Amino acid sequence: MGLQYAFGVGVQRDTARGIEWLKKAASQGSTISMGNLGAVYANGLGVPQDFTEAMRWYQMGANRGDARSETDIGIMYLMGQGVKRDPAEALRWFRKAADKNYAYADSMLGMAYLQGWGVPRDLNESLKWIRKAADLGDPSAQTELGWIYANGIGVLRDLGEAVRWYRLAAEQGDPRGAYGLGIRYMQGQGVARDYSEAEKWFRVAAEGGHGDAAYNLGLFYLRRFPDQSGQPDEAQAAKYFRMAADQGIGDGQCYLGKMYAAGQGLPKDPVLAYQWALIASQNGAEQCLQTLKSLEPEMKLEQVNEAKRRASEWKPQPHPGFTY
Repeated sequence: MGLQYAFGVGVQRDTARGIEWLKKAASQGSTISMGNLGAVYANGLGVPQDFTEAMRWYQMGANRGDARSETDIGIMYLMGQGVKRDPAEALRWFRKAADKNYAYADSMLGMAYLQGWGVPRDLNESLKWIRKAADLGDPSAQTELGWIYANGIGVLRDLGEAVRWYRLAAEQGDPRGAYGLGIRYMQGQGVARDYSEAEKWFRVAAEGGHGDAAYNLGLFYLRRFPDQSGQPDEAQAAKYFRMAADQGIGDGQCYLGKMYAAGQGLPKDPVLAYQWALIASQNGAEQCLQTLKSLEPEMKLEQVNEAKRRASEWKPQPHPGFTY
């Protein structure tokens, strides 16, 4: 009941009422509720973000042996959220949870050894923990294993094995796994090239917040890939370029600017065109500098200034459930 109200599942969202029910469950010993209360406060879900309060609930869960709470405490030490950053202490908590076969803790240990967080970098040890998490069904670990095999990181490169692990993650709705699988279908790596399958998995990834997947969908709808058939769908392309642009993908911002400049799939709007081209060029899409130059002679000074003002105030709007 607490989760339904806290996240608006089947009922109108009411965070205060959700927290009330979660606290009632926690007072009766529900470690799941303790972990969820920690997550509510750690992420500021309908309440002010409060790492101290989050840690209090996570610690209550951990005191009762809850692996999820132990893992979340480890993440707080890894990130320095409400506590002094301490990767070694983070690993201690991850190991406690991993001893209970909690897949996400195994995955975090694998990433620690891959990145050298609090331990010497060790690809073999990383692979051991990531594989354990993947075998237990953790989609983020399955995606990571797909990436490892796709790139031959500490293993022989095996595109077929990469596809297998990406697919397992994608079928659980993991945006990174879906994106990885879409790339394999788009490029014909480990599977026969199949644009319809690529488009399907890019859409799963994009709806989950993956900006690069949204950008690739924009290209798909403009028919920018070799041997694509059918007529371009400029409105759909603009929709996905906007999705990519909102999440800070420079190339998506550049395409969106060009579409506003040409009135392609969108109403022609030189101010919006200039705004997005400027943001894109500031985000590394240097090809959009030419778009800026071509727009300026056709615009009034006040239009250019307005576009620059909007660009200076723009902030990314990342998907709430996805981070790179």
